Amino acid sequence: MKDHNIKIISLNIRSLNDKLTILRKVMKDQHYDILLLQETHLKVTEVRNLLDYTLYCSSNAEHVWAGVAIMIHNKSIRFVCFNPISSRICCLTLNLGYKRVHLFNIYAPHNDSGFYMELENVLKELPHRDGIILAGNFNASVGKSKNSSCLRNATLIQSTNPNGKRLIEICELFNMKIGNTFFNHPTHHIMTYKSPSFGITSQIDFFVISTKIFKWVRDIGVISKLNLTLFTDHYPLSCELKINNSIFPNHTRQNSLTTVKYIVRKDLAQLNDLEVKESSSLIKHHGGIQHHRRYITHRIRADKRLFIANLSNSIQFNFDNNNIYKAFQSLKLLTTFKTNPLPRLQLNNNKIITDPKEQLDLWIDHYMNLCRTRWPIPRCDYPFQSPSQNLNKSDIVGAIKGLKMHKAAGADGIFAELWKIEVDLSVSLLLPLFREIWNTGRFPDEWMPSIILNFPKNKSPNCLKDYRGIALIPVTLKMFTYII
Repeated sequence: MKDHNIKIISLNIRSLNDKLTILRKVMKDQHYDILLLQETHLKVTEVRNLLDYTLYCSSNAEHVWAGVAIMIHNKSIRFVCFNPISSRICCLTLNLGYKRVHLFNIYAPHNDSGFYMELENVLKELPHRDGIILAGNFNASVGKSKNSSCLRNATLIQSTNPNGKRLIEICELFNMKIGNTFFNHPTHHIMTYKSPSFGITSQIDFFVISTKIFKWVRDIGVISKLNLTLFTDHYPLSCELKINNSIFPNHTRQNSLTTVKYIVRKDLAQLNDLEVKESSSLIKHHGGIQHHRRYITHRIRADKRLFIANLSNSIQFNFDNNNIYKAFQSLKLLTTFKTNPLPRLQLNNNKIITDPKEQLDLWIDHYMNLCRTRWPIPRCDYPFQSPSQNLNKSDIVGAIKGLKMHKAAGADGIFAELWKIEVDLSVSLLLPLFREIWNTGRFPDEWMPSIILNFPKNKSPNCLKDYRGIALIPVTLKMFTYII
């Protein structure tokens, strides 16, 4: 099976105005997948659609002279989310091979001024199992050193400046390597900057890659043949990754969003049958049909989690940029709930019921009789007494943290992930409601209905007794019962 090659290019653009057309043409002609741009001089954080490419910008009006941006190819990259951290740092989370990789675009100042401390705090929040790539203009000079394992001698710089020392400290702290120093090239393929006034060359742009994914790197070097030096004093720095996809079937290396949309609309059993038929040639390689189906099930769950995380980040990003319409569209997609159609029923007189309305009436009578006979509700004549202790924020925070992820929603369509996105905002919304219920003893009418899903007890269900009903109650009601 063919490996997946990804080409990344980094360039200090010195203002992005009126240069997007040239950059997009260069990426298309040279078959580059990701373009990292520093010093864009843009005023706002935005997203631009450029035909087959998408440009993600991170900047603000206070630091117009800075700004970073990332341009990606829509079809060749499995994009998860974009995080505009500041006007000097932005992060693009990708799925590369069997790992999630965080690609950071860096534009460091000449003096430290707390920049590397901010970068260190951002890296500490990432999961330790994920891969990290830092790329861009670090304004750091890294000299030859035999004591550090994060660099080699493929550099022409003799001394290390303060920014270079801070960069080496971050590499040693997070087990990363300065990739430029591991590949020997001629001088014109090593130096990334040339002073327009004095003609002095230097190496201040780097690709810093974590050790766990450094085996993917095939080459890092300056590409002098690209006609990009006409409007900047920096040379484009290229990194080529070669990812081994031999352990993944072809159908799993598609866009994550398309995969999950298909999974949501189709039944799991149908999907398993479809995948086994389409990939029959891979069954023996993965150890039989049972192992293959188990692998598909795990992959579905992983893609669903990525899809939910992508939607959550999209909602927050659109709200921060006052794009209310797109935010609510994503919120509606996140809270959409669809039920399976009613199965065919056969009565005692062998009459088959296929009309949905008649089936619904039968199910209602069945569950009403079931509740009356097995769980009769006792009548309570005692007056309600308001509790002496009132609810606190800590009670609601504990209830939110106690919710299980990736569970079905109730009739309101609100998932547990929605309350866990921003805990402080959720507490401020739920505290007045819970206190009103706590003091009055009256539940909202919206909490009363529940969705009942019918699961067959045997392989060929026909009558009502062959199904087991499971009621889905609202997640908000679960939290309140957890507090009680």
